[in-house]
Amino acid sequence: MPQRVVVLREPKWFLLFFLSCLLTASGPAVAGSKQKTKTKAQASACCYKVQGTKGAGLRIRSGPGTEHSQVGSLAEGATVDIACQVRSGSNVGGSTIWDQISGRGWVSDYYVTTPRFNDFSPGIDRCGAAQPPPQQPTPATPPEPAPAPPSEPSKPSPSEPSPAPSNDTPAPEPTPSPPSSPPPPSREQRAVSWARSQIGAAKQPNGSPWLNWCDRFVANAYGRSTSGYHDANAHWSNLAKRGLVYAGNRSAPFGALVFWTGRYGHVAVSLGNGRAITTPLTTDRAKKVREMAVSEVKGYRGWSWANPEWPGR
Repeated sequence: MPQRVVVLREPKWFLLFFLSCLLTASGPAVAGSKQKTKTKAQASACCYKVQGTKGAGLRIRSGPGTEHSQVGSLAEGATVDIACQVRSGSNVGGSTIWDQISGRGWVSDYYVTTPRFNDFSPGIDRCGAAQPPPQQPTPATPPEPAPAPPSEPSKPSPSEPSPAPSNDTPAPEPTPSPPSSPPPPSREQRAVSWARSQIGAAKQPNGSPWLNWCDRFVANAYGRSTSGYHDANAHWSNLAKRGLVYAGNRSAPFGALVFWTGRYGHVAVSLGNGRAITTPLTTDRAKKVREMAVSEVKGYRGWSWANPEWPGR
């Protein structure tokens, strides 16, 4: 006798209930994977390092500038967690960008391994709206290394209180000693000082006339025998490719290089306040180095800090 096969048909409501259970169970796993991805991305964007202090370390200041008090220091190679960046009137090594360290203070961006020089780096928030260069910024200060650390690296810096003794008596605050001598002049101050010494000179130290040698003049001001460029136009183009120029900006600060257009271009050393020291112009009767108004020459192009690799006099 043939056997009968009975096929059971499940109601449609049972199948819908079964599928909804599967979807509910898979939800947290998907959300969890997104959270892990987000956490990983945040961690990879936080870390830069202190570099270029020659082992002296980097000062942490209470505000974005060398005029603010020191509140700590970071060792060479230390990790820097940057909360945001701001442009300040305080110039260190040609850069006016300062980094705010999360919960600690401010450091000069010149000594941090961010990808941009004297500009805001991608991926880092700005502490406020982008600020244009100041009308009369302070001349660049010398590089901002912290005092050399003592033999015990873990010992706190002089500006920070020492750990309390075991009897809970606070340690006395160290008495700061007066500086033994005034700080040395900055790179820009030395350049302007040399340029002033050439006012009235018709010839270079090698005996050649200064006429048509403007790019060599600014290189000499910054301690170089030659600029390494064919003319002022080539010099401007190189600085522009590196993102170091302020095209069209007429507020050139003290010690900056100011540029004009022309067949070979022209460049001079800025004194600030719309003045500069220039080699003789072709229209000058007396072919001598002199002080001039920036507006005196047509075709103004803009300004830039001198090449960061130029050491200064």
